[in-house]
Amino acid sequence: MTTTLPSAFKSPEGQAEFMAAYEATLKLWPVPYEPMDITGRYGRTHLVASGPKDAPTLVLLHMFFTSLTQWAANIADLSRDYRVYAIDVIGQPSMSIPDQPLKSRQDCVGWLSGVLNALEIERTNLVGASFGGWFTLNYALGVPKRLNKIALLSPAGGFLP
Repeated sequence: MTTTLPSAFKSPEGQAEFMAAYEATLKLWPVPYEPMDITGRYGRTHLVASGPKDAPTLVLLHMFFTSLTQWAANIADLSRDYRVYAIDVIGQPSMSIPDQPLKSRQDCVGWLSGVLNALEIERTNLVGASFGGWFTLNYALGVPKRLNKIALLSPAGGFLP
């Protein structure tokens, strides 16, 4: 059953402004990238991939109430040696559109596992900033066998039971 969730935006004008800023920031992305949308149990997840397709993978999870565009200043260095997947965390204002909310830590693990499955990534390196750091640590505790290494950048406290 698909549920219509309330918008993360207070108004259509606010959403339009956010999306214009999002697109403007992506124009600053200093390396070639491939936009992707993955549909799964929790909705549609948007991400961009950069770097050599045959390189080890690195997944990036952004801060709370930001988007994958936060990685624009770092992506050139990161994508030199990795196939980088910068993901718009579902449920945050971004290009990802949830069908249902992430209500628990297990939901967070299920959502990210679904994204990695769709990308055919069995094991990866995972970096999270703030909220993304909490998300990364939660994933490492939930499914450690799917991770090579993690990096937590100012991880925030837990958000979900």
